[in-house]
Amino acid sequence: MGIAAADALTGRQALDLVYSLRRLGPWVLKPQVIALAAQEAARRGLALREDYQTPRREDVAGACVALFVKPQNSCASPLLRDCFGVPLVWRSQEHLHAPDCPPGAPSLPASLQRLAADVRKHILPRHSHACWGLWHRFSRQAMIALSDLMGCDTAGAASALPADSAFVPLAISLQLVRQGGNFDCVWATGCFDQYRGIKRVEALAAKHAFVCEIIQSWNPPNPVRFYVPEDNAPEAKPSCALVQVTSLPPLDHDPHRSLHELTLNALRVPLQQLHSPPPANAPFEDRVNFWAEHTVWDKEAANRYYREHIFKEEAAKMRESLTTPVPAGLLLATICEYGSYDKLDMLTEVLQLPRGDVVLFYSGKRPDPPGVQHCFELPQEEITDPKALARFVRESLDGLPQHGGHGARYIFDLTAGTKPMSVGLYLAARPGDYWSVLASPQLDNYVQAARRHRPGKQQLFVRPCEIPDGLENHRA
Repeated sequence: MGIAAADALTGRQALDLVYSLRRLGPWVLKPQVIALAAQEAARRGLALREDYQTPRREDVAGACVALFVKPQNSCASPLLRDCFGVPLVWRSQEHLHAPDCPPGAPSLPASLQRLAADVRKHILPRHSHACWGLWHRFSRQAMIALSDLMGCDTAGAASALPADSAFVPLAISLQLVRQGGNFDCVWATGCFDQYRGIKRVEALAAKHAFVCEIIQSWNPPNPVRFYVPEDNAPEAKPSCALVQVTSLPPLDHDPHRSLHELTLNALRVPLQQLHSPPPANAPFEDRVNFWAEHTVWDKEAANRYYREHIFKEEAAKMRESLTTPVPAGLLLATICEYGSYDKLDMLTEVLQLPRGDVVLFYSGKRPDPPGVQHCFELPQEEITDPKALARFVRESLDGLPQHGGHGARYIFDLTAGTKPMSVGLYLAARPGDYWSVLASPQLDNYVQAARRHRPGKQQLFVRPCEIPDGLENHRA
C-alpha cells in the first residue's frame, strides 16, 4: 500500500488494511491506523471486532512473540509500528495429524523460516528436526499483507527486517513445548552465538516499550517476564509493574559440550523459571527427558528430581529384565570410589540387598556410604596384579565371620574400578558365586552433562560362576 504516512491514510484504506491483516493488525500497525479503521467502521454502522483492535493473548503451548524493529531508511511501510511483534507457535507433526506437511508455515517470511531451521538444529536431536514446525495463528492473507507492509515479498522479507533477535524466544518456547512446559507465551529477545552465548540486540528500549504496551492492555494478574541479554538490561527502564525484565547471563564456552548443551546452558535462567517438571505419574520417558535437559543447567536439582521420580522405577525395570534368577542370601562385593555411590545405590536397589550385606573395596580415600560396615583398602603394591588382588579379596571376605566366612556366597560386581580391579574380582569368585555388570548395550545412550547413561537404557547382566575355582585355575 503506497501511503507516505499514517496521517495521509483515508478511513476506507485503514479499514481495508485492518480487514486484510485481521487479528495480526493490532500487533503490527500503528495505533492511529487501528483507531481510524474503527472510526470508519462506526461511520458505516459496523462494529470492528475487538481482536482486530487489541492484540489477543496467545497463551498456548509453544507460543512466543518475535519482536522486530523497523530499520531507518528501510523499504518498510510507515504504517508499521517502529517496533512490532509477530506471535508464533511451535507445532509437532503429530499434533497436526499430518506427517507429510512442511516443517512450518509456508507463508512465514524467509528470515523466520531460516531462523526456525537454525533453532531446531540447536535444540533438537538431529533425527527430530522435521518433527517440529514453526507456525502462526493468522490467515495466509494476513501474512501476505504483512510482507507487503515490510516492503518485500515473502521470499525477500529477510532483507527488510532481520529476525536474528528472535532466536531466544523461539529456542525457549521450542524447548518448553517439547518437554511439556507451561502454556504461557514466551517474551524475550536475543541473538545467539555458541562461543559468546546470548548477544545484545539493537533498540532494546523500543522493544521493552512495545512489550509493556501489549501487556498493560491485557492487565494480567501476575507480572510477565521479559528476557533480555545481560548487556542490554540497563536499557530497559522500569516503567511497567506488569513486565519484569530478567537478564540472560553470558555463556562460558566449553568446547567439550555439544551445541545442544551449550544452547540449553545459555538459556538456563528462563528454562529454570518457566519449565515446570512433569508430574510423578507422567510417562517414564517424559520424566527422563526432563531430567536429561535439566542436568545441563542445574545438575543438583536434576539429581534430586531423579531420586524422587525416576530412580525406583528404573531399578524396577532392571529387576524385571534380569535373565538370570538371583537367589536370596547373596552378599555384594564391589569396587567403590569415595563420593561416587550411584552405581552402588542402583545395585542394592535392583538386587534388593540391605547395605549391611555389602562389602566394598577401594583405592584412595575411604568411601563412606550410609549403612555399609565393611570396607577394605586394596594394597597399592598389588593394585595392577589381578591375581594378587583376587587373593586379597578372597582373604578379606573369608575373614568376615558374621557373614558366614568361607561359606558365604557373593555376587561380585565388575562395573566399577580399573580393568585389573575388575579382573581381580572376577578371579575371586568361587562356584556358587555370581558375577554382575551394569552396562548399556547402546553407546549413544550416554548423557554427557550427567556423566552417566540415560535412565531406562542400562541393564544389569548377572551370570553364575560355573568354573571350579577361577583363582586356582589361573594359578595352574
